Amino acid sequence: MALAPASVTPSNATVAAAWARSLGLPAGEHLPAEVKDWETTGFVDTHLVVGGFPEKNVPIRRPVIQFSCYAARRPQSKKPNWGLANSLASRLVDAVYAEELPTIELPAYLRPVYIAYLAVLLEPREAPETVTDLARIDVDIQIGWITREVPA
Repeated sequence: MALAPASVTPSNATVAAAWARSLGLPAGEHLPAEVKDWETTGFVDTHLVVGGFPEKNVPIRRPVIQFSCYAARRPQSKKPNWGLANSLASRLVDAVYAEELPTIELPAYLRPVYIAYLAVLLEPREAPETVTDLARIDVDIQIGWITREVPA
């Protein structure tokens, strides 16, 4: 059964990934298995919702998303590319303080959303990683968002 256009509310992780992509960052809800697909650009993983609270009387979502910024080891180096991972995290933090809130693009079957506010809750920090060829910097950002109705 096909879904009607704009009939499904997106997940918090989907909204977070779309926001990161609106900044020109390679992002998704899960780290791609093939490092070669993102080894030169890094990747921002948004699958982990670490907190937030719903509003009782206002239909706004306020998830706290752990943005995990990954960078692979460069071929000529023996160490992970911490500079690239940090650069991705810094671009997220800088975007929170931008004057204009972004418009995000979602697949047509998802209801459109409006980003109402953004807030950095924990500074970027190095994360222990079990894969020694990867650098990972985590930053926790709260995204306030609401669904928008689609004009008929």
